[in-house]
Amino acid sequence: MACCATGASAADSNTNIIPTLTIDGQTFTNVELGTVTGARVAILYDGGGQRVAISNLPPNLQARLHYDPAAVAAQQAATDAAKTANKERIDKEKTTLSPAQPIRIVRMLPDHTIIIEPNKNIFIHGLPPAVSGYLATLARLQAEVDSAQATLDAAINGAGQVPGSGYRATPIGTVSTYAGVPQTYSQSRDQNVRGSAAVANANAREAAAGAAKNVADRQTQLANAKAHLALLNPATNPLRLIIARPSEYLLGGTVRWWEFDKMDTSSL
Repeated sequence: MACCATGASAADSNTNIIPTLTIDGQTFTNVELGTVTGARVAILYDGGGQRVAISNLPPNLQARLHYDPAAVAAQQAATDAAKTANKERIDKEKTTLSPAQPIRIVRMLPDHTIIIEPNKNIFIHGLPPAVSGYLATLARLQAEVDSAQATLDAAINGAGQVPGSGYRATPIGTVSTYAGVPQTYSQSRDQNVRGSAAVANANAREAAAGAAKNVADRQTQLANAKAHLALLNPATNPLRLIIARPSEYLLGGTVRWWEFDKMDTSSL
């Protein structure tokens, strides 16, 4: 319930900061009026801010904000009338049904729209719990397959990034210049380089083996996910076969609204 508001020091409409303001029994200090949106105004005060109904402010503050109760009421009435008309239109479109049709469900998407054959997105209202539960499980298993495939692709890509040692044999006695100083590639230096290369090669082999195992594990994960999906996903599953009636209503302006009629047992 909206209560009367009082502004203890708000009599001067030219004052930007209101020392105290009580709205619905709550008193705020050092209040500043902010942006007006419709019939509400933002107020900032010591410790925070919020939006309040302008109708709950004292008359002098309502006048400062050019608040017109009659205009606001008329605008609200027009908004309510538009909402009512839109709801009536939607209800009429939803109940204006074409003849029932047998359809085969392919899968359900995360937003609960359904793909049917041929490739078409629809929304079916009134699906039995057994059908909607089946479709939800089907969608979850499909998501597991998609996730396993993405993980496998990442593992394969990672395996291709495993580095080798980078070692290249250099003949003994080769002379090279480092910082302007000629240097001869000696036997001892060659031994040190070969030793470092051996360690690098061992590390590279270990990394490659780990990457290969990761790929194999991910391939197994994907195969298991596909197997689980296949158990629930035969094209002849009776829960895929229903009879429904399309309406004139487009959900979100694009997806046709259908009403469930009954299960289709004609092909069983």
